[in-house]
Amino acid sequence: NAETLDLVDRRRVNESSASLVSKFTPTTDFEVEMNKLLEHTGTVDDKTVQANEEGELADKALTLKEVRARQGELSKMRSLLFYEQQKRRRISKIKSKAYRRIRKRQDRRKADAEGTELEDDPEKQREMEEKEAEARMEERMTLRHKNTSKWARSALKRGANLDSHTRKQVQEQLRLGQELRDTMDRPGGGDAEE
Repeated sequence: NAETLDLVDRRRVNESSASLVSKFTPTTDFEVEMNKLLEHTGTVDDKTVQANEEGELADKALTLKEVRARQGELSKMRSLLFYEQQKRRRISKIKSKAYRRIRKRQDRRKADAEGTELEDDPEKQREMEEKEAEARMEERMTLRHKNTSKWARSALKRGANLDSHTRKQVQEQLRLGQELRDTMDRPGGGDAEE
């Protein structure tokens, strides 16, 4: 039998939070100030706080039916928010190009529907058209003329086995893509003549 050292302080186990609160005396300036504020508002112990809350509820005169209806509304809102978050999380995980294309088409239709509402205000309509043109330009600049097409990927997989014509086409595609990016990076946004 080996001797063991017991480090547990048995006195602390017997004390409850209520006994600790009843023995508490403020010592620091901050504690003294907080205690004065609590005494001023009448929230020194739990019983007075509970009595104040019950008095406030009685003043509001909410019936049990109204309280349950409010709780139902809140739980419904929480569940809707939770489902919306789950949906967003699921959608953000989807990497499919086809899915993205379908979503983009849906968004475009929605924007078109909003555009018909904007026909009354020519300034807002012009702003929308500029944004759409800029988005199309950005898309063409970033997606096209890269080696992301099926043809370019298959050509690159063959690597050294490319015939000279295919190699020239791949190089031309890359050169054109770089040229487009360079014109966009120039001050003036590509409107400048060469």
